[in-house]
Amino acid sequence: MPIYSCFCAGGFTEFGLMERLGEGKKPTAIIAEVADDLELDLVVLSMEPIHSKHVDGNLLAEFIPCPILMLPL
Repeated sequence: MPIYSCFCAGGFTEFGLMERLGEGKKPTAIIAEVADDLELDLVVLSMEPIHSKHVDGNLLAEFIPCPILMLPL
């Protein structure tokens, strides 16, 4: 189930989804950069990119300046 559907089904009405392409950057770096640039209060991420090794969960925990909520597969 896409993240948008999960939020809607959970009763959330005020949230935003964002996609950003990183020119040559690794996904972990892009997520950390966006969180820092937008001064986010919370990053919500599916476990799928971590499980498939596209995103490094250890680096996220180290470099993202806010809490991270990881949704199960």
